[in-house]
Amino acid sequence: MALDEALTIEGSVLLDRFRYDLVQDPTLPPAWLRTSGRLAVSGPLSDPEALRLHGSLESSELRLGTRLLRAPDAIPLDLSGGTLEVGPLRLKGRRSDLVAQLRLPIEEGRLSGSIEGDVDLGVVAALFPDIAASGGVAVAVTLGGTLARPDLGGTLHLDGGRVRLLGFAQTLDGIR
Repeated sequence: MALDEALTIEGSVLLDRFRYDLVQDPTLPPAWLRTSGRLAVSGPLSDPEALRLHGSLESSELRLGTRLLRAPDAIPLDLSGGTLEVGPLRLKGRRSDLVAQLRLPIEEGRLSGSIEGDVDLGVVAALFPDIAASGGVAVAVTLGGTLARPDLGGTLHLDGGRVRLLGFAQTLDGIR
């Protein structure tokens, strides 16, 4: 069955506390994204690359283990000309404030993006059940490469960090 070139779609997608589990292994700490928002969809059904998706995620939260990061502002999202653009988006939590953005030409699969700000090392450690950690990390990371082979670059500056492997008496303290 071929779609008539004149057949188009005009509509909207409503996400109401949509949850996406980032970790599927039940033995690991939970990691998920929950979001709500409205996206408008338009374009010819015969040409998926010509479809346009535009809108914003009005409420979003990211759970990493016991830590929760929330987006205090709406997150813009746009898919047009075969390219997905997300952000800028801001995530805030206890001693964490990050700003990120992503651009992905879907057919090429080439990523570009960035993450900047400050994050509590405990947010990262929350994904690993045998590690307890704290301390501020200044983040300036770029994302490149492809979906199959992402490439991260940039800097992480840890100041006053503390890491402990649970079950061991020793703690690494004052890490810089």
